[in-house]
Amino acid sequence: AVRDNVKNDSAPARWVRDGYVADAGRFGPADRARFGWLYKPERASSTVGVVIVPPFGRDETCAHRTLRHLAETSARSGFITVRFDLDGCGDSAGDDSDSDRVECLIASVHDACDLVRCAGTARVVLIGIRFGATLAALAALHRNDAAALMAFNPVVRGHHWLHELRALQVAMDLRSAPVAMGEGGLEASGFWLSPETCEALTRIDLTRVPAPTRQVLLLERDDLPGSEGWQDYLQAGGCEVERRRIPGYVDMMADPHLNRVAQVFIDACIEYTRGMAHPGVPGTAAQIPLLRASAASHIGDTWIEETAVSPGDGIFGTLARPMNTHPDRALLALNAGAVHHIGVSRFDVGFSRRMAASGMQVLRVDLTGIGDSPAREGAIENTTYLSGVVKDIG
Repeated sequence: AVRDNVKNDSAPARWVRDGYVADAGRFGPADRARFGWLYKPERASSTVGVVIVPPFGRDETCAHRTLRHLAETSARSGFITVRFDLDGCGDSAGDDSDSDRVECLIASVHDACDLVRCAGTARVVLIGIRFGATLAALAALHRNDAAALMAFNPVVRGHHWLHELRALQVAMDLRSAPVAMGEGGLEASGFWLSPETCEALTRIDLTRVPAPTRQVLLLERDDLPGSEGWQDYLQAGGCEVERRRIPGYVDMMADPHLNRVAQVFIDACIEYTRGMAHPGVPGTAAQIPLLRASAASHIGDTWIEETAVSPGDGIFGTLARPMNTHPDRALLALNAGAVHHIGVSRFDVGFSRRMAASGMQVLRVDLTGIGDSPAREGAIENTTYLSGVVKDIG
């Protein structure tokens, strides 16, 4: 069943749900593909499209569930929506050690915006959490189609964020990265920031660049004192800023098996988008396929192919295999608890790519109710090791 699905490269994995259709696949440059989900509402109610920009590292692992629910709610509300993995993150091409990380991250945000525009929208609303909100703001600076930005606990100054990451590493009593990885770099909960990346981050300061959009919804967590610096700066530049303190951040960022969907955050984003969106029917989408089911990448001396697949029964996965050969060995990689199919600290992605380059085909899947695989009817989402997983593995 997997092999038959993979052969049909023109049809990405697809979920058909009440009120929307979601396609999974690759987009952007052929030599550095981004992975994402394109959500098309049954009845589009606005010419505005929504791009959800994830945070970085452990924050993305924890927020993944809330961002999936946000994308689904946005589509049900009538907005064409894109949820994606940043460059070098999740299922997208690249890794932490690549050069020009910040610029590549911003470039992947632009590609996601272009994708939602190609789907038929006229303007783009960007939604981001933590460093994802920062990347959304930096990308919006260079776009004339960015209508609004919604930022939840954004990183305003990069050097402050680096201090926080170092403090978290110490508080968790985690060992420092080996010196061989580079003096001046930083390991943050299993994700690597190279010296070059750290240097680029220290230059980020949202109070020293123009307002990214004319309208900004600034969402702050309700358990810590807020910072008015960025709001004051934006308003001084003529930006319309709405600021709210909302609950749910801590629960959303708890370990995946413990976290809860930040519904107040989702509701605030949908309400704001409805309030600023112009009613209307989106234009005609581009006639070329918007998503590619597969993408090739060079691992060592071998080309491999990764494909978004649905082996059956509502299960989503990514299949990696060497190109131009027919492997006779296969490996099935299952979830680590409630962590979605990229694995803890994205370990499973690099592992599966190296194993594919060695001559195996590797299928990373989300068991039902975890990550991108919906729960079985009557089952509770995000519950690990239910009896149904035996059927999933089969």
